[in-house]
Amino acid sequence: MARFERTTTVSAPVERVFAYATDITKLPEHDASVIECHAITPGPIQKNARLRMKVRDGDRERDMEAEVTEFTPTSAFAFHTVGAGAYLRRRYTFTPVQGGTQVHLEGELALPGLFGRLKEWLWARRARAEAEADQIALKRILEAS
Repeated sequence: MARFERTTTVSAPVERVFAYATDITKLPEHDASVIECHAITPGPIQKNARLRMKVRDGDRERDMEAEVTEFTPTSAFAFHTVGAGAYLRRRYTFTPVQGGTQVHLEGELALPGLFGRLKEWLWARRARAEAEADQIALKRILEAS
């Protein structure tokens, strides 16, 4: 299983950072791999909500379904893919700090089969770079508004 982590500090209150980061319709604005995202289940985003995402996978587009596994207002948000052939999990934590909010992202990917394990190693390098770019985008957007 390939893992990655990234932490950044955003100069904005935790309530605002959490609200923006967990608005799944805005996910494409700060996650370069997401083309679109919307809820499948009715109502507000909460634990066990289902999401449908269109993501970039290298030079291809892929439809994925995900389930929210954690939703603790102003504190944590996590989801993992469901039935996608590959397992992807992302967990964000939000911590108030002097002058803003610390956002910590941790993720992991598991691909099936022996060839999948080899691809995990390559994907992990790309995922770390993308996570850094995504955190920079989140910070830029929130600090500009």
